[in-house]
Amino acid sequence: MEAMRYPNDFHGILAGAPAMLFQFQNSLHHGWLAMSNINGPMPELPQMMRGPPPGPESRGHGPPRRGPPHGRPASGPTAIVTASKLPLLHTAVVKTCDALDGLADGLLSDPRLCKFDPLDLLCDTKSAADEDRQCLTEAEVKTIRKFYDGPVDPVTGRHLTVGNAQFGSELAWESVFVPKGPNEPVMSAHIALAALRYLIFEPNPPETYSLNDLQFTEATVELLRARHPLLDATSPDLTAFKNAGGKLILWHGWSDEHISPRTTIAYHETLQKQMGGVEQVAEFERLYLLPGVQHCGRGEGMAAIDLVTPLLEWVEQGNAPHKIITSTDLDDDLPPWMPKPATPTVTRSRPVFPYPRLAKYTGTGDANDAANYIEGAPLYTDKTADWAGQSFFEPYMPRTE
Repeated sequence: MEAMRYPNDFHGILAGAPAMLFQFQNSLHHGWLAMSNINGPMPELPQMMRGPPPGPESRGHGPPRRGPPHGRPASGPTAIVTASKLPLLHTAVVKTCDALDGLADGLLSDPRLCKFDPLDLLCDTKSAADEDRQCLTEAEVKTIRKFYDGPVDPVTGRHLTVGNAQFGSELAWESVFVPKGPNEPVMSAHIALAALRYLIFEPNPPETYSLNDLQFTEATVELLRARHPLLDATSPDLTAFKNAGGKLILWHGWSDEHISPRTTIAYHETLQKQMGGVEQVAEFERLYLLPGVQHCGRGEGMAAIDLVTPLLEWVEQGNAPHKIITSTDLDDDLPPWMPKPATPTVTRSRPVFPYPRLAKYTGTGDANDAANYIEGAPLYTDKTADWAGQSFFEPYMPRTE
């Protein structure tokens, strides 16, 4: 937002897990995750999480209200997938896709390489009858596929969002869109409902608007345009920021459970297209992706990273950042699929390189030591696929009110 609207405020900007595409993230993205994981109409949410009280403005316009009302009857709908199944799912994903980057280390360097299908975990007749089954029901398989695939217009077949839940991020889903218990609310529902009622549409919908009214269609995408110039920060024209000598470092965890890293990748690609190509954008912008790192940190990956020092050196000395070391403290709680240090140590470290380059293990030495990695070529080279909101990444004039 600063680089786009106020290009002279800062010489250097560091943005991690940027919530740049508010209109989609807090409507179709979180709304889809919440509605995909329930076996009926979405029940009422706790009052404290519904958003602010209605204002005096008219609510007689905006998107139509449809579907059954919010309500939480004693025998109402329940979640299809609960948190108890996430370790099973995550273990299977890692087992299937871990070595695709050349190293079996418990981390997916680029989840886009993964082709895992949750159908592989489908229960057989005997397992389905077990109370503590370590497999997935047909309903769970279908729901998990929805998490990974994201919303699609049922008529046009076009993807409505640029990002979705990534392979390898499963352990981060708990309480965000996968509840601990079948009757517990999830954060995605809270976020989406408040945003849809009071922020997303212009004008606001009726106070009775619920997640059951949200339609996953290209028509809804068009309704997001009105407040796009006010709430989003996706214009790829950062000419004024670049001309002012500004430097921008973006970073994102591949296992982010809230904001898809693929949104940040799409913006980075559009920036290159808009501003003259890879070399021209590299004069003022960098993108780093951290395997296994969740929203703004945490996770199984190496989330400790100093990006402030490289930014200062870039701004003040003209030294553009390249290899940056990430790390994490190791303890006895490592999952079984993650390697133990070759020698007793408290730190696991690895370099990251500007997207799309990857860290590549040399094949010798401790795989938990950054010194044993070199810069490798990207393994995934496809550009962002067509999606319904890609025009939201075109230059536009921001609104301030």
